[in-house]
Amino acid sequence: MRAGPFNRQHYSNPKVDGPLLAALRDFDADRRVGLLRQALAALDEDTGVIPVFYPRFNWAGRKNYVRFTPGNAFGHTNAVFTDPV
Repeated sequence: MRAGPFNRQHYSNPKVDGPLLAALRDFDADRRVGLLRQALAALDEDTGVIPVFYPRFNWAGRKNYVRFTPGNAFGHTNAVFTDPV
C-alpha cells in the first residue's frame, strides 16, 4: 500500500498491507483488532526506512491571489495554509 500522504518512502510489505486492507473492510471489532495485531507483528519484524530528514519544498503566491494563515505556533509555512483571495 504505497499510497497515503504520510508514506513518503513508499513503504510496502504484503504481510503488512494485506491485514491492514482487510481490517478496513471488516465490521467485526474483534477481527479488526486481530488483523491490526497481525499487521503490527509483521511491521515489527520488518526493517523499514527511517527518514533522516524531510526536504522542504519552496512555494510562492502573489498577495492579490493567495492569503496565507500560519498553521502552527512556529509559523511554519505550507501551501496547505493558503486560501484564494
